[in-house]
Amino acid sequence: MVGRVLIPIDFSAETDKILRFTRGFKKLGLEKVVLVHIIDVRGVEYPVASSRNKKIQTKLKERKEIFDDLGIEVKTFAMEGIPHEEILSMAEEENISLIVACSHGKRLIEELLLGSVSERIGREAKTPVLLIKEEVLDEMEKKGQLENFAADIFRKVVIPTDFSECSEKALEYVHKLKNKGIEEVVILHVIDTKRLETEKEKEELERICKERLKKIKKRLVDDGFNVKTILKISNPLHEIIEISEKENVSLILMGSHGKSLVTEWLVGTVSLDVVRIGEKPALVVHEKDVCLESNS
Repeated sequence: MVGRVLIPIDFSAETDKILRFTRGFKKLGLEKVVLVHIIDVRGVEYPVASSRNKKIQTKLKERKEIFDDLGIEVKTFAMEGIPHEEILSMAEEENISLIVACSHGKRLIEELLLGSVSERIGREAKTPVLLIKEEVLDEMEKKGQLENFAADIFRKVVIPTDFSECSEKALEYVHKLKNKGIEEVVILHVIDTKRLETEKEKEELERICKERLKKIKKRLVDDGFNVKTILKISNPLHEIIEISEKENVSLILMGSHGKSLVTEWLVGTVSLDVVRIGEKPALVVHEKDVCLESNS
């Protein structure tokens, strides 16, 4: 799951923190790191000057050295193109198992994760994407805990589910984390108050959802996981963030192409708000990826 990691970099302080964070994945089986710097050609009339290319190569070499003592393979790429297209292509070409990025970076990273490029990656990528908030990285760096933070990131995972085909498949993805230090899985379902019209409807929906959560829990417990289920009737965004903090989870695991609530949570504004407002790292798994065999 963390065997081959791709990191888009813009040489900012934020992406440098991501590099130091990713060193911690060595304890989880990190084998290869791919560093990619993309010069967005949209609106550019002329090729990038060779002098700038030399500076970029020098900076990439400096970032590569961050991993040199770990004994893992590091590849660097500098290219001109359209960011989301190059990242998707590179992830497939290099057989990447995880893309890691700061959610509040500058320039390229801000566009990648908070703009139209992130939406394209969310719809089209076959590779999971781990988003970590800039403020969290800052806090961990001040404590000297960036690498330990990475090694412990799968300790306690919350998975929002709406029982759709995608979210059910996303639950299967947690099996890739089984040997990555996972201690507990929290399965969260939120009945959106906007969807309830009568008290009778509420009671019936609660009953159905409790039964579904019970079945999910049994399946995961039978596979050796420690599982907790939570059912709420509230606002999905509010509950995802509040439960994540209250349960002290280390990661929010979200399927990216679900239906009904999951479409709102993970493809619409709620998903971006989870990243922007929440403090917990978010791992977004594409629907097409969850059934693939683990690569690490």
